[in-house]
Amino acid sequence: MIVYLLLFFIWLLFLLVLLIQISKLKKALALLPKPKFIQKKSNSLIKKDISNILQLPNSYSIHDESIILLMAASCKICHEKLNEIIHKNKHKSHNLIIYLYSETPDLYNQFNNSIPAHCKIPVFPLSEIQKKQLQIFVFPTFIRINSEATITKFSPISDNVL
Repeated sequence: MIVYLLLFFIWLLFLLVLLIQISKLKKALALLPKPKFIQKKSNSLIKKDISNILQLPNSYSIHDESIILLMAASCKICHEKLNEIIHKNKHKSHNLIIYLYSETPDLYNQFNNSIPAHCKIPVFPLSEIQKKQLQIFVFPTFIRINSEATITKFSPISDNVL
């Protein structure tokens, strides 16, 4: 019987130590700064008129939405993504417009000639100035616009726009 009483008091002692430690933890947590929830940074170009930066073909205004693909002539991933889009016929379900950044006019012409004629995807040159205005750091980049040329979505390759 004495053993049970002794075990009971030891159990109470552990409970008391636990409560003291919990109290200390609460005080330490109260001293920590309150978390500030940082809102996801949205692109400054969202809801802006892209026709101030890029000269768009007339076809964009016919469609409710168009996808602008910004790519570099030397970007292997860009070519793979474009081939995937063409292979899956996604360029037909979305009004796809390509702007190509190339270091030389020869690369631009070579790329433009490599697109199959049946695809009928318009390709335009992308200048260094336009690239800076659009804040492009990664190729390929997709820009979704509506029929008024307003940017509705801006996303890199990791995002599935198409």
